[in-house]
Amino acid sequence: APGDGFALDATFDRYARPEADGGITVRRMSDDERLVALPPPTSRPVALRFSPDGRRLAAKTDDGGRVGLALWDLESREALLGAPEGVAADAFDFSPDGRTFAAGRRDGTINLYGSEVASTFPLNAPIRATAWHPDGRRIAAGAEDGRLFIVDARDAAAQPELFDGHQGDIVSAAFHPGGDLLATASRDGTVR
Repeated sequence: APGDGFALDATFDRYARPEADGGITVRRMSDDERLVALPPPTSRPVALRFSPDGRRLAAKTDDGGRVGLALWDLESREALLGAPEGVAADAFDFSPDGRTFAAGRRDGTINLYGSEVASTFPLNAPIRATAWHPDGRRIAAGAEDGRLFIVDARDAAAQPELFDGHQGDIVSAAFHPGGDLLATASRDGTVR
């Protein structure tokens, strides 16, 4: 689950976890065999995510105040990204095809990464949760002030759709697999 330093891949065949030395291992669920060992990122991994196809792994890192972001290709074991500016709360997610990664930041932006920053979307509110639409063209971004933004991932200059409704931080967002429904949860105790 996000935030606890443990992640399952989409097939539930593998899991990733941080190790005592700060490195990250990917292991097979059935027998706990270590399949991949990644070197320690710049600071302690606190949350991990597999891409939908299982080929990449992202880590939110935290050294006690400075939050970072790391991204690896699991087949080559190559580090694809090390971003010291990091990600806020639970605001990081892979696109449905696994090729693009969105990171919501406390400075009110969302960065999209391939192997480097591809686009920055200014939203002017600290972002606490992100979710990709199943079509891969839109991203929902839940803000600290309770607003929800829907951005066009193909056009950073496009005006985002804006929805109000929560009285506290949006801490989680998820699209239905069909893409016609979006649920958000807030610290105000509501789900919309």
